[in-house]
Amino acid sequence: MKKKTLKILLLGALIQFSTNSYAQYYTFSKVNQTYDTISSPQLSITDSAYIDTNAALAISTSASFKAFGERVTGVVQIGKDGNVVALNDSSGFVFDPFFTSLRSNGKSEFHAKESVIGTDTVLEAEWRDFGIVNHPNSDYINFKATINFNSEIIEFHYGSSNITATSPFSLAGPYVVFLHTDTTFFIVKESLWVGGNPASPVVGTRFDTLDGFPANGTVYRFKGKSVTTGVRELREKVSEVSVYPNPASDKLNIKTTEPVKYYLLVDQLGRISRFRSSQGSYTTIPLVDFEAGLYFLISKFKNGNEQRSKVIIK
Repeated sequence: MKKKTLKILLLGALIQFSTNSYAQYYTFSKVNQTYDTISSPQLSITDSAYIDTNAALAISTSASFKAFGERVTGVVQIGKDGNVVALNDSSGFVFDPFFTSLRSNGKSEFHAKESVIGTDTVLEAEWRDFGIVNHPNSDYINFKATINFNSEIIEFHYGSSNITATSPFSLAGPYVVFLHTDTTFFIVKESLWVGGNPASPVVGTRFDTLDGFPANGTVYRFKGKSVTTGVRELREKVSEVSVYPNPASDKLNIKTTEPVKYYLLVDQLGRISRFRSSQGSYTTIPLVDFEAGLYFLISKFKNGNEQRSKVIIK
């Protein structure tokens, strides 16, 4: 999502307030723990020109989770300006640990990683030593966002920072916000704001800002209400996908338990490498022109379900 679009979206959110309580979807807690950078990231971007000219830096498509009570089944896009954006067929979702316009300061690095920890799939995105637009070059921030797909926990971790008191933010102040929108991201259905003292924040559905950047080691944790005893509540009919061989070199065979509408094969940066429509539950995708690497297969079923599978092409 482009920076201009996000700013328009935020302005819309200031006007369109939700009367629903965030508490029906999430429990919020603030904890303190040592800030750890991502170890062995799968994607690293250190090129200043690339960071400053690309609104979207990475996507993940290998798992699904719930947000505002809805199943998120589309791709997850990670933005340069510190946001995580997701879609399903009827809604858009924005998770922003620090909404403002960011830039490279010559030493900025972006890192992302998706891993399996126990029974959970965890997506991590880290903005390391990022500068802030309209701030001095000496100003920087460190933070990361993590999404635990199975346990439905979203966390914002804050590291070291240097933000001078007299430096203006590009809008009004540091925002921490969840937005539930339509699929265009312009109509805000519901919103969740974190504001006030960063050490003891207030969470609600009305527009609010923090009084400053959270201290090093601060974690804001949002736990989905649909989780009980650590097991995801499953209401949807599961549509299974078998992909073989994997790793693959010449072709990819796909077999499903339900009829599929179409398949997408995308690379780690979200670029669509192959689109194939389907009318049945079995298909083959040729891999003649594909470069070696990690890809994600998105299977869109006729019943509305969507499954994502990791594919290695060698």
